[in-house]
Amino acid sequence: MPFRAGKNGVMGNFLGAIKDNFLNGFASKKVRLLEETLQTVEEALRVMENERDTLIRENEEHREKIRNFDLVSEALKAKPVENKFVRDFYFLKENDYKKDFCDIEKGSNDAENLRRLDNIHKEMELIANCPQLHSKNIGAVGGGFSSGKSSFLNSFITGAKVKLAEGINPVTVIPSYVLCDDDSKVHGVSFRGGLFEIDLDLYKEISHEFMKSFDFDLKEVIIYTTVLAPMERKYFGNLCIIDTPGYNSPGSADKRQDRETAQEYIQKANFLIWTIGLDSEGTISRGDIDFLNEMNLFGLNPEKQLYIVANKAQLIATKDDIESILDSIEGTLDDYDLEYAGISAYNSLKSELLASRKNNIFEFLESQNRPSKKYAELKGMLDDVFRGYFREAHEDNTRMEEKRKEVWNLIKDAFAYGKISMDDDEGSVKLEEGLNKLLHYFQPKEQKEERRKRIEILRDKFLDCLNDFCDELGFDCTVETICQYCGSPLKDGKKVCPKCAAKFGPGVKFCPTCGKKLEAKAKFCTECGSDV
Repeated sequence: MPFRAGKNGVMGNFLGAIKDNFLNGFASKKVRLLEETLQTVEEALRVMENERDTLIRENEEHREKIRNFDLVSEALKAKPVENKFVRDFYFLKENDYKKDFCDIEKGSNDAENLRRLDNIHKEMELIANCPQLHSKNIGAVGGGFSSGKSSFLNSFITGAKVKLAEGINPVTVIPSYVLCDDDSKVHGVSFRGGLFEIDLDLYKEISHEFMKSFDFDLKEVIIYTTVLAPMERKYFGNLCIIDTPGYNSPGSADKRQDRETAQEYIQKANFLIWTIGLDSEGTISRGDIDFLNEMNLFGLNPEKQLYIVANKAQLIATKDDIESILDSIEGTLDDYDLEYAGISAYNSLKSELLASRKNNIFEFLESQNRPSKKYAELKGMLDDVFRGYFREAHEDNTRMEEKRKEVWNLIKDAFAYGKISMDDDEGSVKLEEGLNKLLHYFQPKEQKEERRKRIEILRDKFLDCLNDFCDELGFDCTVETICQYCGSPLKDGKKVCPKCAAKFGPGVKFCPTCGKKLEAKAKFCTECGSDV
């Protein structure tokens, strides 16, 4: 029977196999081509994504550079607030006092007095830039690295529009004056005294890390900021709090500068809130104690109150552990004779008081929340400058008079007991010449009243400038007179109330200018140099 290739026969199967192999081979090749194409596309996509990421990063860097440029540009072009009396005070300091007065009056404390005048001038500049400050009682928040100074202040700011920069790395680098206000605004003050606004989001980023993006020290361009933020008026309505850098920021090239900046701004405050990070220290450190002792103000001067905040207290396991830590802090402060208004264990995240000694933090803030007498403070600083010159003028005159009397007595003794004869004409002439030379040597170059007049004239120039400055800004220039010893108000111009005067008895009297207690036989005040 002849062989026939049927549809379903062997030949059909054979041809089908060939067809399938051909199709499979073609498909495989096509798949390979597609896979290669896909791989090429994926590689191209990865390149494009990398380029996109690079462009995004470069764009972000450019935006940051533009933002940084705008910040520096605003600072550099900001003009100082024009105030005639701030300029006049500076002119008096640099010319009438520094160049003229100090050449004549060689005071024993000229450098310190110049520093005091500098501080008054800076205070006037600060108030001119931020007039709200004239009625604020100024405090400071200080402490070591990562003690939570900024987070402590942020816990009292309501709303999220403005916040101080905070984090685990050193953040506070430029001091901030924080004031209670209905609005939320941040202003920078340049090295020239110019005032300019800082974007609220940008302000949150200003930290040590942020400063590294500049090729220069931004702190030499922006010296401080003022922050207006909503805060509870019960505690902050009359307060201004200075947020300062950590005095011991680790890994910072500007560690020494941070310490000096912290000291400079803390010295401006009337009270100090010292924060301790319980996560890092566990109690007050020796470095904290050394810093406070070096300041020689807070906790040592009764007029400069110190308050301790044991921050991040929520990280401590139990209430007993917290109490034990507060006991340790109390003991250390007592060992170093540091007076404190109170201690609080505080949770900044929840604005929560966990434990306290003496006054708690809320009670302390409320006690400090009172209007300041800024004019009285500035006038007191000015009085401190000239008080020493009045005293030295009086003491110099008194010493000269005493020396002249001593020389004259020696001459008389020589006549009485020596070999000099009044009948010897030649000897008496020589004696008279020598006596006149000695007396001339001990003769004051000018009379005490002339010196006092010169000192008074310059003091009054400074005082008139300060008075005009305060009048222009519209704040109270009255100075309440109080008893130097009990603090009770006085209305008769005296410095000591009758009750305190009677307590000291008849053997003492009081300086009518400064109220210092003196012996009954005293002819001038050893504190201010005034005649009594």
